[in-house]
Amino acid sequence: MINKKVSLALILTVVLSLTLLLVACNDTESIEIPTFDYSDCSVLEGSVKDDCYLTKLQCSEINSSSIKDSCIIELAFEAKNIEVCELVQSDSSVDYCYYKFAIEDNNAELCGNIDSEYWLNNCYNTYALNNSDADYCSLVVRGDQQTDCYYDVATDSNEVGVCTYLTNTTDLDRCLMIISKEIAETDGCYMMNSGLNKDVCLLKVAKLADDQEICDDIYIDVIEEDCNNYFDSMGQEEVVDETETVEDATEETDSEQEPELTVEEEL
Repeated sequence: MINKKVSLALILTVVLSLTLLLVACNDTESIEIPTFDYSDCSVLEGSVKDDCYLTKLQCSEINSSSIKDSCIIELAFEAKNIEVCELVQSDSSVDYCYYKFAIEDNNAELCGNIDSEYWLNNCYNTYALNNSDADYCSLVVRGDQQTDCYYDVATDSNEVGVCTYLTNTTDLDRCLMIISKEIAETDGCYMMNSGLNKDVCLLKVAKLADDQEICDDIYIDVIEEDCNNYFDSMGQEEVVDETETVEDATEETDSEQEPELTVEEEL
């Protein structure tokens, strides 16, 4: 009797627990989660609200001055109207707006609208690289950036003549070495400041161009010897290859022939 009462109590407990669980689930499903219409930026707050207006290019509704300037710049490009840049409040942002138009339109004359040295240098530097035109590197007034401009234009276009604008002899020789190896020609080697670099350059080009006659122009004996040894070893390898080919062919021919029987062997 006691066991039956315990079992009945256990069953009632389980049933009650399941009932409460189902009620809780139904209550949860009936709870309404508040939602926002993000197509309406006005319901948002702070920077999220400004970002929302930025995506819609509703610049006048933006509170943050920096985000508003970004919005106006995007609006200028959307409208393809450079005059809209004048509506930007920050001077540096105005210059950035002109910079973007100059690069986008590939028009170096628009760089002249820029006041800040930073964006002016970047404008001429970028235009020079995009058009492989070293003349505009001279308009970059910051020394190290001007050097990089000449170096990058030279190595991108493989023009050894542009390397000569580099006043630092290390930069000059490095520039000439890169181009000489790339095009496998010796002109850049002879323009180098360092005699050692010139000979190393000639050695590399001789190998790349597969031209042993270039070795004769190398001044330093040990480098000239290295150059000639390279081609001599290459010649020996070719002779060995040809000999091995003939021997292999001979062995294959011999192995294919049927042995001839003598009269005694036949008997």
